[in-house]
Amino acid sequence: MKKQILIYIFLFIFTGKTFAQTFIDERIKEAERLYCTNQFKEALYLLNDVISQNPNDMYALLDRSCVFDALNEYEKALHDIEIVIKDNPSNIKARHFRGGIYENLGEHEKAIEDENFVLNLVPDFSSGLNVRGLAYGRLGLYEKSLNDFNNAINSAFVHNEYPEIYYLNRANTYYFMKNYSESLNDLERALHFNNINPESMLLMSKILRATGKYEESIKWVSDLLSIKDDYYEAYYLRIIDYLQLKKFDNAKRDLDIIKKSASKFSAYHALLSVYFYLTGDIDKSKSEYRLSKEIGRNEKNAFVIKLNMNDEIDDFMTSYKFEEIIFDK
Repeated sequence: MKKQILIYIFLFIFTGKTFAQTFIDERIKEAERLYCTNQFKEALYLLNDVISQNPNDMYALLDRSCVFDALNEYEKALHDIEIVIKDNPSNIKARHFRGGIYENLGEHEKAIEDENFVLNLVPDFSSGLNVRGLAYGRLGLYEKSLNDFNNAINSAFVHNEYPEIYYLNRANTYYFMKNYSESLNDLERALHFNNINPESMLLMSKILRATGKYEESIKWVSDLLSIKDDYYEAYYLRIIDYLQLKKFDNAKRDLDIIKKSASKFSAYHALLSVYFYLTGDIDKSKSEYRLSKEIGRNEKNAFVIKLNMNDEIDDFMTSYKFEEIIFDK
């Protein structure tokens, strides 16, 4: 399941202090403004300055944890949030945010534990339900995942919140359950709120691919890449579509585009192996396949595994009975 990276803007909006504004307070507020406009590095600069002057400023540490998370620096985010929680173990915002960081790190059980703490106190907290739903989904507990997303959607409407992410995540759950009709229904609801969300566009491509509509899948991926040309997951999936349609020149073009950034990942070499096999170069196919397996054994980080789209590529290779064919098993 596509794990969605959550933007916890509310953590900034509700971290105001009640005492008179000081110079440091103003710098924190400015960092929060920068964060909310996706100027993460600029926000980080200000927060680093505040924390260098006052290492125990819990507001600044909480904010900096949010910024690190947005920059995909999850270990640093976890370090800051642990300091906040050590100072106040019952801090609901911090416990919820740590759950989100654990989920990004692939520590699904720990994510569930933190969100359970939060949801025991605030049962209809939609963002907490969403993170726990993601964690359940990653563990293959799809019914529990669906239940949390159902409740998150209901809560969003009650509290006049924006439900797009919850529809998208429920659509992903249905997709992994191979219930493509329900997945499509939820995805169309998500697209109603935002029809150029790259995550939604990518899932539409997956659904179309799963139902054999490769040309339509390519169109959605191409539209996505016209918006975000460094979205490497999309390239991986378009390469699969091209290979399915035997459009080998197009597949090679995409492989060359992502080579510089993707060649250190196992997924790139797995797809290159398929390309060489289908174009008749069996020796190169075997070599790339072995390299993909070798690299894959050392890929431990959950974010790297997600980025590589290993599930999609494994399904594709399994459909060809690839390993058995190239090694004559």
